[in-house]
Amino acid sequence: MKRVYRVPFEHNADRVKELRYQYVQRVLELDASAAPPEYIFIDEAGFNLTRTRRRGRSIIGNHAIVDVPGLRGGNVTMYAAIGHRGVIHHHAQFGPYNTARLLTFLDALNNIFIPPQEEGPGQSNYIVIWDNVSFHRAALVHTRPKLPYILGGTHPPQYSDMLKMSPPIYSLADIKNINKLIWSPPMLTPWLRPWVHNWFANNPHFSVLYLSPYSPFLNPIEEFFSAWRWKVYDRKPHEHVALLQAMEEACD
Repeated sequence: MKRVYRVPFEHNADRVKELRYQYVQRVLELDASAAPPEYIFIDEAGFNLTRTRRRGRSIIGNHAIVDVPGLRGGNVTMYAAIGHRGVIHHHAQFGPYNTARLLTFLDALNNIFIPPQEEGPGQSNYIVIWDNVSFHRAALVHTRPKLPYILGGTHPPQYSDMLKMSPPIYSLADIKNINKLIWSPPMLTPWLRPWVHNWFANNPHFSVLYLSPYSPFLNPIEEFFSAWRWKVYDRKPHEHVALLQAMEEACD
């Protein structure tokens, strides 16, 4: 008997096929434009301590056995961006990604491609290509107000009344010096809505193009993650610091 593969009903539906066609046509149009943009493919992948290769070798008559931790621990999410120049940026995060963490990632990308001292006319255009996961579609990714507030820190007078209306919104996550300032909580509270804007509108050199549903094969970063994942697990990390180190080394 052969292995059974589960395929969603919608995977090859006419609607999905048409959306794939439209996506490819849009890419061809962009490539044929007077100033073709640079494509940035973005996605995330999860890692944990118990994941290993599913096949191995052993002496005839014996099982292929690999030792793993009894508890898998929390997942580590690697968010990455690749382009024609290779890996552009990547960041490891304990737990899942959300809109706020995505904004930090996009800000980092913006600084890589357009350093503050080089902002101005004549810049190249960039197309961010990613899937339809919910936080990618959070009102086309909101920007957050840059409130310089950290636990134990201070904030300027113009923010004092605002901060009295709500608990502090920044927290400092010290996770083995891996993560920097993160946004907490993930959902934007109502009192912040007057300061919410569209990230891509505020960064006009970047545009977004969504992949068609059920079409990971149209995103080259999927192949990158497939190779990266097994390079990580071949290093057999058995605790989180080793896992994070393996994730960095596998990217080199």
